[in-house]
Amino acid sequence: MYAILEDGKVSKFGSLSELFPSVSFAASGPDKEWLTLNNVTEVEMTMPYNQDTEELVYLEAPKVTKGGKVIGVEAKKLSDENAWARIKMKRNDLLTKTDWTQLADTLTPEMTKKYAEYRAALRDITSAKSPSDVIWPEDPAKGA
Repeated sequence: MYAILEDGKVSKFGSLSELFPSVSFAASGPDKEWLTLNNVTEVEMTMPYNQDTEELVYLEAPKVTKGGKVIGVEAKKLSDENAWARIKMKRNDLLTKTDWTQLADTLTPEMTKKYAEYRAALRDITSAKSPSDVIWPEDPAKGA
């Protein structure tokens, strides 16, 4: 998605073919110089956000941020109830994926112990005061 800017605000937005129906573009799209000459900028449709406590929502119309970027999404805070549900789902998935580490003769005794501690930390995650206070433990395989 692209936006045409006038006076620092989005005046129109859509695909290049919607914005410029009589112009043919190469498969790779227009170059930066053409975009600049026509006050066109690409709309950012993703952004960093906390997947435990937020969700990305699409805006009805793109907007210009204070930093001058044009965005088509915003991070919206989840209710604590929804955030805890998402955290528990992630925790349960991580526990399921590491069940095998507690079987006899699968890992060294040292790694079995590290995984037991990791899994205990995962189970204790809901003892955090709020979803934003959750600190995920590091998987022993990634720290090895």
